[in-house]
Amino acid sequence: MKPFFYSLGVALICLSTTAQATGPRVTASLFEPPVNEIFTLDFPQVLSIESADTGVATAIIKAAFKAENVENTLTPLPLQTMLSYYLNEENALAIAGHDLNLTTAEAKNVILVPVLRLKESYFYARPKHETLAWKGDLDAFKGLTLGVHKKEAAAIYQKANINIVEDRLDARISGLIAGKIDVVREADFTMIQMLKKNFATQQKDIIRLEPSAGEAVVSVAFNKKNPKGVALAKQFQQGLAKIIASGEYNDILQKQADEESKNYFVPLKK
Repeated sequence: MKPFFYSLGVALICLSTTAQATGPRVTASLFEPPVNEIFTLDFPQVLSIESADTGVATAIIKAAFKAENVENTLTPLPLQTMLSYYLNEENALAIAGHDLNLTTAEAKNVILVPVLRLKESYFYARPKHETLAWKGDLDAFKGLTLGVHKKEAAAIYQKANINIVEDRLDARISGLIAGKIDVVREADFTMIQMLKKNFATQQKDIIRLEPSAGEAVVSVAFNKKNPKGVALAKQFQQGLAKIIASGEYNDILQKQADEESKNYFVPLKK
């Protein structure tokens, strides 16, 4: 029996060493080389960290590749820093997400393909605020605390004398409900879906402000430095054009959203 346990121990050590050598990868197929792997940044209900197979943008990306008969793997990551790591240190084929915050150097080395546009709004909670005088001017939030995405450019808010809290969406909503945060900026679709899923009892007290705050754009950034980056970007663009022209793109939006949420998508130009 000793030779058996010795062999088993050696095998486990080798397996462990191989796993560690891959870096901080979060992937469903750790020990099999992924095909055309794209690292995605968590965006609840859009590009979900909960599963590589859920989310409206996930469905769009997969459909565009399928239209060109191209296999691919989506690997969700929770942090912007991890996305940057794979792009810069491991020369990843592509990354995807919203507000990618690419540096000037990174932007020059990628082909950016928008896949989804969503309306964004400011949200506040009652009873802390019965109303807020938002009419498109940030002066309405002067002296208040605003919850934003991590790494989101905050200079315009600081210039307007608005305090900033950077955190994940679920934490920002909790802060809003607890009165620790006054306003949250988020994509309408994501916010409404998150409230329904995790904050159903408090949803009635979360108020969306008009007019819209802008748009969140989800894009795939193909790495020009990767040997397959430019060619795959072209195939993806062709596949995306096909599903838009055929109506499949719109079908995905209709399937992923309920009647209320359908109004929160902005048409994507062909």
